[in-house]
Amino acid sequence: PGLSMNVGAYHTGERFITPLNQAEIPGYTIFTAGLGYKAKVGGYPVSLQANVGNLSNERYWEAGGAGYIAVGAPRTISLTAKVELK
Repeated sequence: PGLSMNVGAYHTGERFITPLNQAEIPGYTIFTAGLGYKAKVGGYPVSLQANVGNLSNERYWEAGGAGYIAVGAPRTISLTAKVELK
């Protein structure tokens, strides 16, 4: 009890990066996953969460437009903790 898991896949297709649609960047798929745990510690509700974005460390072009492009984020890990003080 109290344990949770999340997974996700986010896909972006090919897209043009110039106003006249003369150049395009390829599509990509990013996978995410995370674990969470909820419990009571000392009578207070506590939530812990760990998430990994870009699980496979995919290299991709994230954004484009008006002739520019941006590199997508590498694998990222986030940790959060929450204590509800009533």
